[in-house]
Amino acid sequence: MFLDLYMIDVCGVTYFQYERLKFTGQLMGFKSRLMLLGSKLWTPETMLFGGFAFVILIGAFLLTTPWAAHPGRVSFVDALFTATSAVCVTGLTVVDTGADFTFVGQVIIVILNQLGGLGIMTFAALAFQM
Repeated sequence: MFLDLYMIDVCGVTYFQYERLKFTGQLMGFKSRLMLLGSKLWTPETMLFGGFAFVILIGAFLLTTPWAAHPGRVSFVDALFTATSAVCVTGLTVVDTGADFTFVGQVIIVILNQLGGLGIMTFAALAFQM
């Protein structure tokens, strides 16, 4: 019953429409409801936000590894801020990039910067085409 009420809210069906569909036997099956929910989750806006969040989190985890940063110098919060700044192409940092990150860490930051710039330019080009 809880899943049915949740799907009513997500799918935009009122309770009276739900009861009518239930009475007439036209109610969608569980698999159909999940497919409808999935189609509403993969909008361009959620893909943009999810893609940026995914790249930021992967970059932060990579920057906290011992081969990317000198041990004890970079916390996860510092790595998260650095990865977010690199992906959003702002260039801000709270640690000294040259002293606290190894060569591999600096390469990761450059790759994050390039991925962020590519994502921004790709979505900007798509927005101007629409």
